[in-house]
Amino acid sequence: MVDFEQPVLNGEMIGLLGVRGTPANPTGRGGTLDLAVSQNCAASCELFVQPLAVGDMVSPTVGQVLDSFIGTPAFASAQGEGLVYFAVPPPTGSVRVYRSQPRAPENAMPFTAPPAVSDLGALTIAECQNVGILTSASAEALYGVTLSVAAGRTLDLGRAGQLAVWEPFTRDVIATYNPTMAGEMPEIAAITITSNASGTSLGLERRPADVWSPPDDVRVNAMAVRFPFPFECE
Repeated sequence: MVDFEQPVLNGEMIGLLGVRGTPANPTGRGGTLDLAVSQNCAASCELFVQPLAVGDMVSPTVGQVLDSFIGTPAFASAQGEGLVYFAVPPPTGSVRVYRSQPRAPENAMPFTAPPAVSDLGALTIAECQNVGILTSASAEALYGVTLSVAAGRTLDLGRAGQLAVWEPFTRDVIATYNPTMAGEMPEIAAITITSNASGTSLGLERRPADVWSPPDDVRVNAMAVRFPFPFECE
């Protein structure tokens, strides 16, 4: 039985991220959970991050307000790096992405991603390419941004951007579409990502139909991928 100390949250939990172990021992028992909390909402809301240390007991550590946002933020963990990412649509301007050690949100480092949208559908981290991938429903696009110099690329999806996950075995991103209107077809697309070591070049390309032929009648509501641990990019 693990002791649990309930954190006091002054808002609504809108996201939950988890990273195994600690920076000193990434394969150790337990890890960190980060609760993403929407609070103090008026014209915009504050995004507050509350870490929970998980070991012999679960206990909250010091939380931090990252930024103000409108619309829908998105969140992702990078298991190999042991980092967490928060994509925040600000009241004005382009999306800001915060990269953080899960137990130290006060030290989160922001960078700017390409889209100026408020309805993010997903955020996933292509760890081997050092690229963040975001989707947006209204812009009907998938966006890539290099995590080193924030170089951006947009891929037109021709439909609302919804779920996206990075698949570590193929190094591709799987992006899905579940239609909300009658007569539209669902989609499971594979996106190949290429980038250079400096992070100044980025490519996004659909995997061609002759090597990728998923079923065309599956409507995806949630996705998860296997992640080998420990993990190293070849």
